[in-house]
Amino acid sequence: MRLRYAPVLLVTILGGACASFDEHPPATNDSVGPASGLSSPSGASDASADALDASGEHCLPGTFNIDKLTTFGGNLEITGSFRTAAVIAAGRIVAITIENATGGEATSAELTTTAPTDSISFRLSGLAKGSYVVRAQADVVGTSAVGEVGDLDGYYDGAEAQPIQTRADARTLVLDNACIDKVVFGIGVTL
Repeated sequence: MRLRYAPVLLVTILGGACASFDEHPPATNDSVGPASGLSSPSGASDASADALDASGEHCLPGTFNIDKLTTFGGNLEITGSFRTAAVIAAGRIVAITIENATGGEATSAELTTTAPTDSISFRLSGLAKGSYVVRAQADVVGTSAVGEVGDLDGYYDGAEAQPIQTRADARTLVLDNACIDKVVFGIGVTL
């Protein structure tokens, strides 16, 4: 039995000595989970090679509470955060949706809070050139659903005290040839 295993060990040692880390770097998982106090259910996605630029890097690197690879078929990204008019308790659902501004395709992601929070960071990757509308919602009434009276809701460019809560009033984000970072907005109470 010793002879049977010795050649395998020898091949492994020689193979390692001949391999160049510059040509074949070791595989690693650089994906970092959500920030403390938040967990990602199946709706959220870790970064994927499909959302990376030609150099194999995200155009907007970092760690985000929600890190969603969309289905829009590109390599552009939007990052930012939204603030909430009320603290979201632990165990509540928070959702973000990005929609093609001309209608049609939309992608959503959600997470469940594990600690109280009033700010959520996000990265939406895999975006193609185009115009998009971003909406965030949070369950504060405790029904495990978003969009009910008393929950928090809002589109990009609103504020906690004056959220934009109708799609027609939502401001679009235009992705041309560059990623967009620091998209900051607030969401407020749904009446």
